[in-house]
Amino acid sequence: MHKTLYYDNFFRQLTKDVHQRLDDDATVVLFRVIKESDLKNRDNQQLIFDRLMETIDQKNEEEAINCCNKIDLMQYENTFAFYDAATKRMLALRFSSGKLYNRLVAKLKVTRDSYFEKKRSTN
Repeated sequence: MHKTLYYDNFFRQLTKDVHQRLDDDATVVLFRVIKESDLKNRDNQQLIFDRLMETIDQKNEEEAINCCNKIDLMQYENTFAFYDAATKRMLALRFSSGKLYNRLVAKLKVTRDSYFEKKRSTN
């Protein structure tokens, strides 16, 4: 069975099935191997998201928009909480950039919609 865990859809189905059947009679331990290339990609994503927050702190509109462009180009994803924190940070710093704020709010809406979509599909 462990050899089939390389297929993403099967892994998701297996974890969903285990979660639905969770009871006191069974314990399941799943290990997922992450390839080195996936780790590099994750690190690159994290660098871009960290840089976005730094540019917000520095109130550097041009560089922050460049970060958003890279995020869109590379199709990186982050959580609702991240974009919520980014917009709140802009407001707290009184960083008035309508262009950047609108980009972050658009991403916030997309993550909110996908969050509720995933929640509906698991129920």
